[in-house]
Amino acid sequence: MIHVENAGVAFGHRWIFRNVSLDLGPGELLAILGRNGRGKTTLLRCLLGLHAWSSGKSRVEGEMGFVPQIAETPFAYSVLDVVLMGRARHLRIFQLPRAIDYAAAREALALLGIGEFENRRIDEISGGERQLVMIARARLRQRRARTR
Repeated sequence: MIHVENAGVAFGHRWIFRNVSLDLGPGELLAILGRNGRGKTTLLRCLLGLHAWSSGKSRVEGEMGFVPQIAETPFAYSVLDVVLMGRARHLRIFQLPRAIDYAAAREALALLGIGEFENRRIDEISGGERQLVMIARARLRQRRARTR
């Protein structure tokens, strides 16, 4: 559940947006549309807790994932390794991914129809395919791996 009440963001004296209110329940979808520079990404950053509201408030129950428009990686990791990075928050410090983490990563790739990419380097696939990889990583970040 996402609840936003009279929220706004200003940079200096210039308001990017203000008086935004919305309620989004479980399973509901919301499209945020607008011209460049109108605050779409800033709104998401505020909901994720990466930027503070200038006015208003919000409450997010549950977890949110975010896939940036451009996702660059500094090294030529395999697609599977990039998706496994989504498991980092569920592992202890210095713990390596376990078999259930690999299974969950492969399941996320298969769900998006890109399972055959797992051994390809991230810099060898198209921009659209990279977006799918980042969506798989975001899904893995949110979900706990289940032992079977």
